[in-house]
Amino acid sequence: QKGLTEFPECEELIVFNLLLVRILVRSNAIADTTAHERHLDALRNTLPLDREFVLYSADRSKFQQDAGASMGKDDINALQLLEFDLKFGQIQKSHRDCIGLLKSFWQTFYRQKTNYETGKRSESLVAKVHELLEGIDSIDRWIEEAYSGYRDLLEKFPRSVRLLRAYAGFCDVVLNRA
Repeated sequence: QKGLTEFPECEELIVFNLLLVRILVRSNAIADTTAHERHLDALRNTLPLDREFVLYSADRSKFQQDAGASMGKDDINALQLLEFDLKFGQIQKSHRDCIGLLKSFWQTFYRQKTNYETGKRSESLVAKVHELLEGIDSIDRWIEEAYSGYRDLLEKFPRSVRLLRAYAGFCDVVLNRA
């Protein structure tokens, strides 16, 4: 800090200070200070590419450590983080598809009930049995896909809050296991 006050235009000191703040201190309160932001703004377009990469890699490393900490792992690498994000996205899609199929399945029965109450002529449920059985089969496939995906990710990341919340919602809404 004293070097920065005496030599405020020295790029090497500014980069070194930014790296110390980002790597050694690891404090969000210090990283968000106005002095830190002022140094970043001053250097944004004037740094050589190698120094920009050093700052970028320090930011990326801190992001990975924060993401790993939120998933219950302290030593997560970029590939594990990418794997988690991709698999979690696929699982969430399967989860949403399960909910959509369940909703459409029950809406079929609800529509029939309202049609009988109003006295309108409509297809009977007997005519829709084949369609309903196909719907049940697709619901089972999507449930199994989502369940196995959650199980695999929970083995690798058992303390991930985001994953545990999504799995709890899946158990509550889709599996009906509260």
